[in-house]
Amino acid sequence: MLLHQYFITVNKYFLKSLLLLSIILTIVVACNKQPDDVGLSVKPDSEKIDFAFDTALYVTAYSVREDSLKSDETSVSVLGSIWHPEFGITKANIVTQIRLSEVGPSWGEGAVVDSIVLSLSYSGFYGDSTSVQTVRVYEINQDLNIDSSYYSGREIDYNTTILGEKTFIARPVDSVLVDTVKVAPHIRIKLDNAALAAKFLAATADDLSSNTNWLSYFKGIYIKAGDPFAFDKGTLMYINPESSYTFLKMYYHNNNEDSLEYQFNYNAYCARFTQFDHNNYQEATPEFKAQVVAKDTTLGKEVLYLQAACGTRINLHIPELTHLLSDKNVAINEARLVLTDIDPSSKYQHPSKLVLVKLADDGTISYLEDQYEGTSYFGGSYNSSDNTYSFRITHYIQSLINNPENANERLAIYASSGAVRGYAVKLAGTNPFDPALQKKRVQIQILFTKIP
Repeated sequence: MLLHQYFITVNKYFLKSLLLLSIILTIVVACNKQPDDVGLSVKPDSEKIDFAFDTALYVTAYSVREDSLKSDETSVSVLGSIWHPEFGITKANIVTQIRLSEVGPSWGEGAVVDSIVLSLSYSGFYGDSTSVQTVRVYEINQDLNIDSSYYSGREIDYNTTILGEKTFIARPVDSVLVDTVKVAPHIRIKLDNAALAAKFLAATADDLSSNTNWLSYFKGIYIKAGDPFAFDKGTLMYINPESSYTFLKMYYHNNNEDSLEYQFNYNAYCARFTQFDHNNYQEATPEFKAQVVAKDTTLGKEVLYLQAACGTRINLHIPELTHLLSDKNVAINEARLVLTDIDPSSKYQHPSKLVLVKLADDGTISYLEDQYEGTSYFGGSYNSSDNTYSFRITHYIQSLINNPENANERLAIYASSGAVRGYAVKLAGTNPFDPALQKKRVQIQILFTKIP
């Protein structure tokens, strides 16, 4: 009886264990199914969702000269000249008002000017900071208005008499010794023109009674860079108008006092702008001139040139998107535009960020839909790990699929901070002949879903 009871108990445990083992095996087999296969056995073929990752989309792109760039009242002004081995010569000049620091100054009886000094504070540079530079200063003959817009290609009427000039090595990171004290890096240009000193002293009380009157009397100065001294040399200096070391100062004495000074302001309240001149790219490489100057757009297949300082931009179009546009039942999961720097070791600084916009035929620019998601989403910053710039353009590509009539839209790429920096970069083209550059070509990476 006890033995029979024992077998009954054992059989119960055996059956329970067998049932548990069966359940476990069923779960294991089910879990071994690939995620993409789950549900396919019960889903009709017409309702299956296909995923595809396409990196083979080619684009059309080429470099063109930038027409104009608004360069007035910027955070810094650019001054100097440089001879880039690819892009050729670039010169940057400054046109600015000089305002009274205090209205109604009086020079006193028997006033004599001892010296006039223009001081310009650095906030950075582009190029070779050990290069020799020459800068000349002139008086301008036309009014500037802080409420007006000024572009980098604007000419200025000025008196060709030189007020002062200086040939120097910029060294914009080295402190300057002034009266035995080291101060922030800046350049000091002596304006030793006798006519300028005479004009300052001849200003009437009415001329000095307000900045409006003063700017009618003395309209401002033109700070003009000379040519670079040699190939692959030169510096574009970033001048900070907000610095306490940016000013024009007159040192003088009169019958009563020996050591007097008066500071004129060159600051954020002055109407001012930067001129950029690329000398029609005469000194650029033949390859650059063929694409940018002669406008051979097919050369964008090999290399693309991008330059700040009202230099060049890239025009871009996505013709191979048409095979996606033919099927509206497509959802774009991810789309990226990727460009690669092919000369990352260059001593000439590449742009820290690029700007991507829509460009209408009349030159009007507008934002892509993705840009409204914010910078961290949209991208455009330089990635030093693989020397690329990448933009997320998912919403934009989807909008083209939903609205195929916009498929011929043109995009434009600019170097960021173009009015205040001298950046330049060479990028791989859209279909380079060189096999080593094929993987670096401009490309659109798309992850999409086909919807039944």
